[in-house]
Amino acid sequence: IFSTILVTKSKQDAFKFANKVLTLLIIVSSVVTGIGMLCAYKLVPLIYRHQAQLQLAIFLSKIMMPFIIFVSISAIVMGMLNSLHHFLFPALAPFFSNICFILIVTFTHKKYGIKSLAFGILMSGIFYFMVQLPSILRRKFRFKFNFKFKDENVKRFLKSFFPIAFGMAVFQLNMLISIRFSSPFQ
Repeated sequence: IFSTILVTKSKQDAFKFANKVLTLLIIVSSVVTGIGMLCAYKLVPLIYRHQAQLQLAIFLSKIMMPFIIFVSISAIVMGMLNSLHHFLFPALAPFFSNICFILIVTFTHKKYGIKSLAFGILMSGIFYFMVQLPSILRRKFRFKFNFKFKDENVKRFLKSFFPIAFGMAVFQLNMLISIRFSSPFQ
């Protein structure tokens, strides 16, 4: 949809659309993250059965939850950059994100133990976004919250997004069920 607007209208119109989508995405992912963090003490025991490590699992889940926000934003920015014919940093972002994760775990695991993995995941998500940020800024994109969601293009985006989100949710639910049934086994 972004690339169609870019071709049929203007770069500014495409950026306005991107601001609406990013605003919506930030709101939804922040709410989901917030609920996940607040309800982790109720949700994690549904999935993870080891009582001895349950508090640690809840703590790790809370640390990793904001990862969703940064990766979601990164995906939109990656699509925007690809539509603007800039492929280098969107392609390198996962590589640098993984390097960030490896470095954080390598240099913090002695002090923080398994918690370093959660910190590494969160920081790699932030870095995934940060690697692409200079590229999108060089293309004159400036994020501004835009709450004008009654837009035909936003409706088209949501119609195309929900089947994808539903498919991903079913996959994640399948994984959670598998984890739930396999967690009693050592």
